[in-house]
Amino acid sequence: MTPEWIVQNMSLEEKVRLMSGRADRSRIHGALKGTLSEHYNEKPYAAGGNDRLHVPEIRFCDGPRGVVCGRGKATCFPVPMVRAAGFNPDLEEEIGTAIAQEAQQFGANFFGGICINFLYHPGWGRAQETYGEDDFLLGEMGGAMVRGVQSVGVIACLKHFAFNQMENQRFRVNVRCDSLRTEREVFLRHFEKCIRRDHAGAVMSAYNAYNGVMCGHNRYLLHDVLKEEWGFQGFLISDFTWGVKGTVAAALAGQTVEMADTKYFGEKLVEAVRRGLVPEAVIDDAALRIARTMKSFEKISMESEKRKRLKKREIRELALQSAEEGIVLLKNERNVLPFSKRRLHTIAVFGELAEEGNQGDRGSARVYPEHVVSPLEGLMKLVNGTTDVIYYRGHNIAHAKRLADEADCVIVIAGLTYLDEGEALSKDQFTAERGTSVGGDREGRLRLHDGDEKLLNEIGKVNPNTAVVMISGSAVIPGEWISQVPALLWAGYGGQEGGTAIARVLFGEAEPGGRLPYTIPQREEDLPALDFEASEVTYQYYSGYRKLAHDGIRAMYPFGYGLSYTSFALSDVSVRREIPSDVKAAGETEWNGNPFFAVFCHISNTGKRSGSTVVQVYVETAKCPVPTLKGFLKVKLEAGAGRDIRIPVSCDDLKYFDEEEHAFRLEQGNFTIHVGFSAEQIEWSGKFQELHHHDDL
Repeated sequence: MTPEWIVQNMSLEEKVRLMSGRADRSRIHGALKGTLSEHYNEKPYAAGGNDRLHVPEIRFCDGPRGVVCGRGKATCFPVPMVRAAGFNPDLEEEIGTAIAQEAQQFGANFFGGICINFLYHPGWGRAQETYGEDDFLLGEMGGAMVRGVQSVGVIACLKHFAFNQMENQRFRVNVRCDSLRTEREVFLRHFEKCIRRDHAGAVMSAYNAYNGVMCGHNRYLLHDVLKEEWGFQGFLISDFTWGVKGTVAAALAGQTVEMADTKYFGEKLVEAVRRGLVPEAVIDDAALRIARTMKSFEKISMESEKRKRLKKREIRELALQSAEEGIVLLKNERNVLPFSKRRLHTIAVFGELAEEGNQGDRGSARVYPEHVVSPLEGLMKLVNGTTDVIYYRGHNIAHAKRLADEADCVIVIAGLTYLDEGEALSKDQFTAERGTSVGGDREGRLRLHDGDEKLLNEIGKVNPNTAVVMISGSAVIPGEWISQVPALLWAGYGGQEGGTAIARVLFGEAEPGGRLPYTIPQREEDLPALDFEASEVTYQYYSGYRKLAHDGIRAMYPFGYGLSYTSFALSDVSVRREIPSDVKAAGETEWNGNPFFAVFCHISNTGKRSGSTVVQVYVETAKCPVPTLKGFLKVKLEAGAGRDIRIPVSCDDLKYFDEEEHAFRLEQGNFTIHVGFSAEQIEWSGKFQELHHHDDL
């Protein structure tokens, strides 16, 4: 039975049923509020399905850092922001496969955890759920997750489409862009890449409005751009409960499935069709998309059962590897790190977060693993009784200073929790109104809590061997204390193995493999102005590292930055135009077969330890006159070793959006190519002449 035949042989009621979520709204709300014994998405949420015609039902599973379903069985990976810091799409694809396999164990066939919203401002409460402030990085990491998830027959769902960059007012805010270039190049290009190149099977619409129309009803986004321009063949789902607010408006806009329960579709949609308010052809299109996608992935799932599945131990090792690769070494004066167990008799550990298994947000992304290793637990296991570890939360600063003075080294775990940032949830009410009892945005709060600031200011003066480990979902701007401490790491929310990863990196059993996927500015005023309580906002073309470059401002720690326990050098850099004989086989560039150029160079590990670095390619043009990331490669080398590398750059990633032609175009003329180790550490620059200009490039 073909999907077309299935839809032709369905009644109107059966077709509409495919478009309808079947979860209990009151139970979803109760689970999120914590008033029920079950947690949110403890079991997959069902929608659609048709037993008579063998169309599988949608069985939805969240979330961005691992499978939300179940208790004590799923693996909690680091949050996407930490995984983005790893700059390792291959690892992300492996994680996607692991997550999908675990989702299948709970009976899920749909993964709703691929958040690729652009980080416009680091104060966004759900920054931890996405892959950073650069659209190219978002597309590469998001696309890798899509490929991994779908490789075993689980549908990968991109979210939140689109312009969802603030949390407190997510239900109310109307978003505008200052230009079509901003819309297409900054906020939509990575969605397009994950759909056209990686063939994501589903997309979730956002709560917010765009240009005056809520995204769940926005025909321009859902139909004109997604389906018509990009040729999206999959289906849409609304964000839960409040993502659809009208039967006719949502259906005519191209919304496909109302999730996770049904209030406006179902019987109301059947009645709208019978009254002539919604053409049945609209229902046919939605039903065909659902049937086609569900049947296609059912086949992939059945075929994947023949493949070897990852064991629990292997999945746990992936979680640890990604936590280690995501830790960013921001400062290391006098090579204080790594610490040596052999040379230390007493270690003083400070900070309330040291004893907490801090996963981050506790909203819809929360995972319930068997155990989460805290930083203190990780340290205790690593030293294994060979060194005395003294732990004090640090409430009495005078006492903390005495302990620090007596210790051989000091480790301070400082930062944020789900109370400071995350999905905005209210304990008092659960309506479509703003609620920030838990989580929310961090406008004007990009620094540590006062208690942490005071503790760090004093501890750093006492012990010259002090290392600070920062826990957060995105940028925290260091205060005056940064001049007092010699070593600073950003570890983010590292998942269930985060504490182990922190300990191993601090003591050199693993290297800090991360590079910043966001900018840490000198001042919050250097960032785009954004009122997180506004009912209407306009996003600008420049933000993050590109705004700082445009404004001529240096960052405290720039995008792409990260130190290592060794050193690296670039040499023999060149740029060459290439046209691969088989683009699909190359698997590394084009969405549609266009030619591209590649950067070639030699990378050497000039230090005394093995380690990794990320070689980054930035491009600037007349239309985009600031260096913008267009390629990268993570390279691991033993001490003294070297390697020739090649980093391809796709023409699709170089295009600008021509507002008059309403299409992406490749510029004619010179491209300035920059190769280096961060947005501000450029080792080589040169010109590349685009000799042939064609409108279809």
